[in-house]
Amino acid sequence: MTDDPLRYHFAYGEGTPYAHAMALVSEHVAASGGVVVDLGCGFGAVAEPVRELGLEYLGVDSEAAGVKDLVGRGMEVLVGDLGRPEDLLADVSGSLGGRPVAAILMLDSLEHLPNADEVLGALHRFACEHGRAPLVVSIPNVTHVDLAIKLLLGRFDMTPTGLLDRTHVRFFSDAGLDEAMGTAGWFEIARKDFEMSQSDQHFPVGTVALEAASSLGQFLREVRAAASPSAFVNQFVRAYLPGPSPAFRTPPAPPPSEPGPFLSVLVRTQGKRPHTFVETLLSLAAQDCADFEVLVLCHDVDAPERTRIEETIGEFHPAFSGRVRVVEVCGGGRSHPLNVGAAEAAGRYLVVLDDDDVALGNWVGELRGLAEGHPGMVVRIGVAEQWVKELPGAWDGEAGYEPVDRPRCPYPMHFDLLEHLGENQTPPSGFAVPRSLVTDLGQGWDESLPVYEDWDLLMRAASMCGVANAPVVGALYRRWRVGESSKTAHADHEWQAAQASVISKLDRAPYLLGRGFVAQLLLAARERSDLETRLAGTQALAAALNTLLGDARAEYADIRGSTSWRLTAPLRRAGRLLASARRRRHPTARNQAT
Repeated sequence: MTDDPLRYHFAYGEGTPYAHAMALVSEHVAASGGVVVDLGCGFGAVAEPVRELGLEYLGVDSEAAGVKDLVGRGMEVLVGDLGRPEDLLADVSGSLGGRPVAAILMLDSLEHLPNADEVLGALHRFACEHGRAPLVVSIPNVTHVDLAIKLLLGRFDMTPTGLLDRTHVRFFSDAGLDEAMGTAGWFEIARKDFEMSQSDQHFPVGTVALEAASSLGQFLREVRAAASPSAFVNQFVRAYLPGPSPAFRTPPAPPPSEPGPFLSVLVRTQGKRPHTFVETLLSLAAQDCADFEVLVLCHDVDAPERTRIEETIGEFHPAFSGRVRVVEVCGGGRSHPLNVGAAEAAGRYLVVLDDDDVALGNWVGELRGLAEGHPGMVVRIGVAEQWVKELPGAWDGEAGYEPVDRPRCPYPMHFDLLEHLGENQTPPSGFAVPRSLVTDLGQGWDESLPVYEDWDLLMRAASMCGVANAPVVGALYRRWRVGESSKTAHADHEWQAAQASVISKLDRAPYLLGRGFVAQLLLAARERSDLETRLAGTQALAAALNTLLGDARAEYADIRGSTSWRLTAPLRRAGRLLASARRRRHPTARNQAT
C-alpha cells in the first residue's frame, strides 16, 4: 500500500507513455479480439482506449482507490497482488472464463516489484498458456541524461513520482531491460519509447551542468547521446512475444577468463591489391611484440577473392595466422568496415592498417609501451611516407608496384592540436584509440564522410582522451602516384566538402582542450604578436623607402630637365664611347675588373 495512492491518478492523453503503449497494442493485437489484462493497473488510464479498440479490459491491482474508481467507470477489475505471481495469474485465468487474452499490460508497475524477474517468468508461462499473448510494458529509464548528469554532481533525488519514484525497488537501463526480458523468455517485437529532452529530474533550475545552453551541459548531453540511443528516453515502451521456455535457452557465454590482447589491428581490404596485402601481413607477422590480433575486414569482396584472402592468411605460421580473423562486411562506405571491426574486436586499443601499408617491427611494441604509461589516452607514433606507382602485370600476371621515391617523414613527431585543426597530419597507422571510446562512448568512425574519417576520429579522440606521443617511426604509409587510391576514387569537391564537415562538427560542439593547450595558445598568440610587430615595422620602413624613392625620382626628373644636363650631353656621350673602346682593346683587364 502507498501512503497516497492518488499520486498515480494519471490521465490518458496523446503524447504520453500511455498513448505509446496503446499504439503498440493496436499494431500487435490480433483482430479477433479478446481481453487485455492490465497488471498493476492503478486507476486504469488505458481502460477506455482499450475498449475503443473493440477489446475487453480486465484491470488487476491491490490498491482500493484505483479499484473503486475503475468499478465506478464500469470496468472489470480483479483485486490481487503480484507478490505471489503464480497464484494471482491462476486467479486471472479463472476470471477470464475461457476468453482469449489479446495482450498483457504492465505499465509503470514492474519497477515497483522486488520479485520482478519471478513475475516475468510467471507471465511467460501464462502467455504461452493463453495463445502466446504479447506483453506490452512501460518502464522508467534510469539512464536518462538528466539522471546521468546529476549522478556526476553527486545527486540522487528521489521524488513522489517520476523516474526516481521513492517506491521504486528495481531500476532499468536499456541493456538491463533487454537482459531481464530475454532471461525470462521474452523477445522484443516492437518499441515506441517515450522521449523527453527534459525529464522530471531536470532540477534544480539553473544547474549549469543540466542546461543544454551551457558549454558543459551541451558537452555532457552530447557525450551521453553518443554513448547510446536511450539518452533522452523517459519511458521504455516495448512489446514482446513469449519465445522458447527459458529452461531450453542457451545460457549466455561466460566472460573470458583472460583479458583480450592489447591491440586490435583493423585491416580494410577489397581484395584489389593482393601484392601489398601480403606485405602488410608479413609486416605484422614480424612484430617484436605479439600482443595483438588482426581483423581482416573484407569489404564487398566476392567469394573467390575472399577464398584467396583466407588462403593467403593460411600460408603463415599458426602462431600468427591463429591471431587473424576474417570479417565479411557488406555495403557502406570507407568507414563502415572500421565500425564493424570495432564491434568484433577484443583488443583494448584499435588501430587501422590498410592493405597497402607496412608496420615496422617496433610498431605494436611502441604503441603498447605508450598505452601502458598513459592508459586511456590516444597513443601516437611517427609514420614515414613513400610514393609508389602501379605496374600492370608485374606480380604473377597481376598488378604490382614500384617506389617512385625514397621514404620520407613529412609528418610531425609531436601531436600539435592547433596544427591538426587546419589539416590532418597523422596517417591512420600513426595512432591507436582506446576501444572503449568507440564501444562505450559511441565515438566511432563517421560513416557519412566519404574521406577524412581518420582525421575526424582523431580530433574527437584527442579532445576526449588526450594524446601521448613517442618520437619514433613505426609504420610506412604508401601513397599512390599512379593507380587507384582514395584520392582518385573521390573528386576534389568531395574532399573539400568532407573537410568542411569535419571543421563544422568541431565548431558546433564544445571541445575539451588538454593540459598544456593554454600555454600553447599563449605561445601562438605571442608569436603572432611578434609577427604583427615585425610586419608593422617592415610596412613603416617600406613606406619611408617609398617616400625617399619618390623624392629621388623627383630630383632626378629635375636634373634631367635642367639646362646644364642638356649642355653636357655631348661630353657624357663621348665618355661612354671612350670607355667602350678601352674595353675592346683590353679584354683581360675588363674580365679582371668584373
